[in-house]
Amino acid sequence: MHVLIWVTHLLGVGHFHRAVRIARGLVAEGATVTIATGGFPLKNVRLGDFDIVQLDPVASPDVTFKRLVGLDGVDIGDEILDRRRDALIALARELKPAAILTELFPFGRWKFRSELVPLIEDQRSLANRPAIVASIRDILVPPKKPERLDVIRNLVTTYFDQILVHGDAGFVRLEDTLPLAAEFADRVVYTGYVVPDHAPDTDPSAGVGEVVVSAGGSAFGGHLLKTAIEARPATSLADVPWRVLVGQGLSEDAFAGLGAVAARQRGIVVERARADFPELLTRARLSISQAGYNTVCDVLAAHIPAVLAPFAEADESEQSARVDLLA
Repeated sequence: MHVLIWVTHLLGVGHFHRAVRIARGLVAEGATVTIATGGFPLKNVRLGDFDIVQLDPVASPDVTFKRLVGLDGVDIGDEILDRRRDALIALARELKPAAILTELFPFGRWKFRSELVPLIEDQRSLANRPAIVASIRDILVPPKKPERLDVIRNLVTTYFDQILVHGDAGFVRLEDTLPLAAEFADRVVYTGYVVPDHAPDTDPSAGVGEVVVSAGGSAFGGHLLKTAIEARPATSLADVPWRVLVGQGLSEDAFAGLGAVAARQRGIVVERARADFPELLTRARLSISQAGYNTVCDVLAAHIPAVLAPFAEADESEQSARVDLLA
């Protein structure tokens, strides 16, 4: 069985990391997987035995998600979206997948309707069409515009066979953050949480007894990292090693600035985010982080204490809701 996964990370890297973990799980069950990714290329990511096809990369320059820019930071034009659409349709025709998974869409990523709806319509026209499946996290951010609810309703009822919610209904239900979901509850399947499948240890001493500080992969985690470094002397763990992991989204200047702040103290390592982050946590004494889906799953799987500082810029409510549920 061949599964095609579409994912485009726009601000952080969580959507891509979750898609990769799902892909590894599918491969472990005997499936062949291709990920079509439309976000900026990432470094220090543990991949797996599956193919990755890079679409024209785009990102959001801020938390409003109103604009899309290319690698040069310039707003993209319709020709980029048209090229992505054509590439997706051609890829699916070549692969003939048994299922197509869309990460977050149609509950978000509405700017990509121009590529995903034509892809789905093309595949649904086939005699032996694939299953069309939405893949979403446990907690959604409700649409800011009420008319978006009609968009979601129409897309789900018209095109989607199933909605995979990567969570546990005993912890939080989809309709708790999106009441509209009750209308298509028969299509919803709770998969459980997508936790890390640990890789062989290549650096078993890293993380032992440490405080591991992280803030995801976006450009908006620098304040948390700097605050944690500066607060260290006032904590009860000031005498143990701290490791500060800086995501790819923070610039080299910001990275250097964090290193300079850390250099005022002894026992702090500042480095770029690592692919073995889940393994580090299993050996750590404490995690300090934001409260994104993947990080929280990593922390819970590692069974270590954690300080969670939810990202709550603009109208982002997902991480705050998760922290409230865990409190």
